Amino acid sequence: MTSLAPLRPSLTASPRPRRCVTGQRAPATRRWACWSPPPALEAFHILHSDVYSAYAHVRLAANAADKAVRSTFGVLASHWSYLLDQPDLTALAWEELVLHSQSRRSPLLGVATDDPLQYDALVLTDLGLGRRAIADITGQYVGTIRYLIAPHTLHTDNLLPARNR
Repeated sequence: MTSLAPLRPSLTASPRPRRCVTGQRAPATRRWACWSPPPALEAFHILHSDVYSAYAHVRLAANAADKAVRSTFGVLASHWSYLLDQPDLTALAWEELVLHSQSRRSPLLGVATDDPLQYDALVLTDLGLGRRAIADITGQYVGTIRYLIAPHTLHTDNLLPARNR
């Protein structure tokens, strides 16, 4: 997925100070500085931000990880009405986090896989998430996640005999 765009919400003046997304009040002289997200976006943020942050902190320094998560939610906020119409909103949001955290550019040592989603599932498993939680966060089916994190060993009893050519 390509990056959607940086956040640039249209902000309007308010007669009274509004709470920012961070929970702080806007300064009295700059009431326009805060933006109230739609309730669905706020709920999405509450449900996903901790895991997004933990995933980003695996690969990045604290400041860079926080910036990656903020950038991800900024892009989601700027395209929220479009994303609400998509059947795979959580999958698109996850891909946006992966893009901002650049986690797949240099995978962790010890996590050997060529499948990007399998890499993500294994990292999330190492963070202590179960299959259902990983599926919910990444926007995938539980069966897909179960398959990706299962050990794949081939037993010689299950192999077909080689054909002579």
